[in-house]
Amino acid sequence: VRAYGGAVSEALDHAQRVHRRALTAVRIDVPHAEAGRFDNLLRDWAARHDSTLGDPVYGAAAVFEAWAPEAELPALIADVATWSSGALTPVVGETRVTDVPA
Repeated sequence: VRAYGGAVSEALDHAQRVHRRALTAVRIDVPHAEAGRFDNLLRDWAARHDSTLGDPVYGAAAVFEAWAPEAELPALIADVATWSSGALTPVVGETRVTDVPA
């Protein structure tokens, strides 16, 4: 019993709280020259809008994936348009339940 109690106590000490939210995927393909700036902008945006980011994928372009609440999608789309002077159009994808750090 002591061994199990110690293991549970240690596991709880290392556990992180998360919120489960229904979030919608938004894909943004960004030219490599703008990737660093968009990475910073999207991280700041996600922190302020109960959103999370996937890992960027670098290929022909830098592909960023944001997971945002449905109510925040118009704001994200408008912000991406502003940041890119209308050159980039986010692609809205599926909605799923996702863990967001508390």
